[in-house]
Amino acid sequence: MATNNFKAFAIDPNANVMSQADWEAFPALLSGFISGPARSAQMNKAIRQATTIAALVGQFIANSGVDALDNADVNGLVTKFTNALIKNLSLDTKITIVAQGSNANGKWRQYSDGSIEMWGLAAAPGSDGIATVNYPIALPASPTEMGISVSQFTSATPTTPTTTIVMSTTITSTKFQSKTVNTVGPTGSGFSWRVIYAAF
Repeated sequence: MATNNFKAFAIDPNANVMSQADWEAFPALLSGFISGPARSAQMNKAIRQATTIAALVGQFIANSGVDALDNADVNGLVTKFTNALIKNLSLDTKITIVAQGSNANGKWRQYSDGSIEMWGLAAAPGSDGIATVNYPIALPASPTEMGISVSQFTSATPTTPTTTIVMSTTITSTKFQSKTVNTVGPTGSGFSWRVIYAAF
């Protein structure tokens, strides 16, 4: 366990310190101690308030796994405190790309949180309008989201508007099937696709 050198002073329940009400009404709270004797209870209260916060910050640093040392290294403590904020409050959750690639089936990209994104172009389906899309890599489970954009790959001149529908019962961790139709019936138009697997 990491070490915290910063300790709160006079924290015993019976410690000789001023009450909070007396402390808040204490003239020296604004002016500070002036010449003349200061009572121990007054000094103990001032020291306890400062050291309690110091101990709190030190423990926060130690909770992140690094030592909070009383070695007069103020800049070092600032760095440790900043890093502790990031770690203890989970502020270091920036999602980055950890792997990516492509093959004949399409392209894929994996992120640091385990999510995977894939996309590609599906060739023209058969005469029944059904096409099978094989993912470029296998997913841990069936995808959580997918989208299709119809493209007129089979003709340079757009013809009858088409619609491509994902056949939900065919969605797996490695592929899915779709059917492309227009007002006439099944069509051989190809389409682009995108699949997202969310790890959370």
